[in-house]
Amino acid sequence: MFFIKIYKLLQKNILFLILSILFVFNTISCKNEKVNYVWEEINLPTHYETTDIHFYNENEIFVSAGKDWEYGELLHSIDKGQTWEVDSIHYTIVNTIEEDVSKSLYLSGYTGLFSRRINNVWQTINIPTYQHFDDMGTYDASSFIFVYGGAYNTSYIALTDFYGNIMQIDTFQHDFEAIDYANENDILICGFGQIMRSQDGGRTWTPVDLIGDFFKDVQFASEDVAYICGFNGSILKSNDRGKNWEWLRKGDKILVPDKRFLSLDFEDELHGLIVGKNGICWRTTNGGENWQIITNIPNYDYIGVEVFSQEAYLLSDNAKIIHLKFN
Repeated sequence: MFFIKIYKLLQKNILFLILSILFVFNTISCKNEKVNYVWEEINLPTHYETTDIHFYNENEIFVSAGKDWEYGELLHSIDKGQTWEVDSIHYTIVNTIEEDVSKSLYLSGYTGLFSRRINNVWQTINIPTYQHFDDMGTYDASSFIFVYGGAYNTSYIALTDFYGNIMQIDTFQHDFEAIDYANENDILICGFGQIMRSQDGGRTWTPVDLIGDFFKDVQFASEDVAYICGFNGSILKSNDRGKNWEWLRKGDKILVPDKRFLSLDFEDELHGLIVGKNGICWRTTNGGENWQIITNIPNYDYIGVEVFSQEAYLLSDNAKIIHLKFN
């Protein structure tokens, strides 16, 4: 009789433990559903690794590509990716394509590469550093911020003027990956286990009291609302320009499967996509409360994404674009 009571007690405790685990899993992992959408594959006319994609308007697309330290090129399409031409050639790989509020375009890359497009002609400025720029940002071209460094323990944030003259360099013990502007003053930078916030145009930086992932990309969906994704599968949202954050998905939890997120893009506060390695593509239409997992696209490593109306363009690192249609 004693052993029977012990057995029944253990059964109850195990059931309670299982229910508790399921409850915790449900609260730390966002709600999602698997879906399929119509898509087409676009092959880019380059033999080099592709690095970034940018939608300039409803028809024009730019894609950067190249090889480390040796060659860089910018591809340009004016018909939504049906035909392409080489827009410009550079002496090293181009990592990022950026646009300011006046619709001017800028490039950054290895060995201090910095180019700007004036009257459809690219002008290259060599910023005096042998480091490669992981990302760059500007609001109105009065100043620029470049993020570079790495090895998981040191990064630099360089503030320059319009001409590329360095006004200030800050050093941090984190590998920063991405930057985005809400306005001329409010800026966010994220990277390995750290998010930094500036409220004075990049002159000073304040760490956000939040760790737990290698944060790969950040974007302001509006002047107040921002999103971040992480390499371990975290998704964060802020409603106050990065001061406070909500974990929509906490990737470092034991029961949350790893998802190697690499990039995100939101066309407004509600509608956005997150992409990553091994064919990852998640879509939300309600500000991250629910996610659609798109399962019928190729199993590429997607390193960039652009959302435009009821369409999205996913850039893989092997010179391919997946064009998704949501209607």
